[in-house]
Amino acid sequence: MKKALKWFAIMMAICLIFILSAVLRPKIKEIRTERYMSKYWETIRQVCEKSSLSPSEYFSVVFAERLHNVNHLDKADFSRARLGFDASVGFAQMKISTCEWVELHHPERLPFSPSKDRFHLIHRLSFPDTNIVYSVVYCRIIQDLYKKRFGYLPDVAALGSYYGRGIDYGKIMDQEFYLNELGLTAHDYYTRHFQTDP
Repeated sequence: MKKALKWFAIMMAICLIFILSAVLRPKIKEIRTERYMSKYWETIRQVCEKSSLSPSEYFSVVFAERLHNVNHLDKADFSRARLGFDASVGFAQMKISTCEWVELHHPERLPFSPSKDRFHLIHRLSFPDTNIVYSVVYCRIIQDLYKKRFGYLPDVAALGSYYGRGIDYGKIMDQEFYLNELGLTAHDYYTRHFQTDP
């Protein structure tokens, strides 16, 4: 009988650990993501200022992108990119093809010359500061295209949704109220951390 109770107690403890882990893991990931990104707040602020982009909106969009797409496999993303895969890499999880598109179609928006080749671009994106530059420029392009198409700047939910969906290489901005999970997460984060009540 004592053996059965001991076995039951062990099983209950294991179940409790699994339940707590499942409940706490998302919150822990959110805290870690926020802490990591906050280390680059001053860089984000400066780069956003040069592109006339709200730092808080940018932070919310990239927070959502990292929260949904960064996991333990991301350590291999730069290796996958060097092998020719279109991986999402670095601070803002920019796809290699998206950065190539920015360099090809909007080189005047970058504060430096386009990359010499794909490997040079991948190397650049490994530095958070440079990755931030590409992603801020990309967010600004999204805003400009949205305003041209619909007549006003997108809110953070639309910006995040199109950031996650992409607007490069033939992807069209066809829905004024397009939303996806990334955009909803960006909106939720922005509302909780940056938006002030009137």
